[in-house]
Amino acid sequence: MNAGRTGFTTGTCAAAAAKAATMILCGMEPPHQVEIGLPEGARVALPVEQAEGGANAASAAVKKDAGDDPDVTDGCLVVVSVIWRNGDELKLAAGEGVGTVTLPGLSAAPGEPAINPVPRQMIQDAVREITDRGLQITISIPCVRELS
Repeated sequence: MNAGRTGFTTGTCAAAAAKAATMILCGMEPPHQVEIGLPEGARVALPVEQAEGGANAASAAVKKDAGDDPDVTDGCLVVVSVIWRNGDELKLAAGEGVGTVTLPGLSAAPGEPAINPVPRQMIQDAVREITDRGLQITISIPCVRELS
């Protein structure tokens, strides 16, 4: 029986893009693909569509491929920009196409990007493979504006 074509979640794409952008920020060459860990412990390599920046700011994009279970973001670029912060805290920010929590009751506090706990952890783990320094990590899905 054919299990179908496996794709990746938006959170997985964001984690890969965050790792690629952080690599550039840390002075590494822009990667063509990055490997990240999945929640169950497996590791996957995702292609990087765009990667640019330097020592003060960097960004990277991974194209969402939802496989045989597409959603509205299938085919969209998940773009992550990173800049240094003082200290060692990782601060997530909502960019274009990513919602912000407005009321209490969700796993994220009001004012935080509407990103669930598992993808948040994946993004943090991917970035921490590269640096222990503080970063602001802005997640954007620009095509969501075009789709709404």
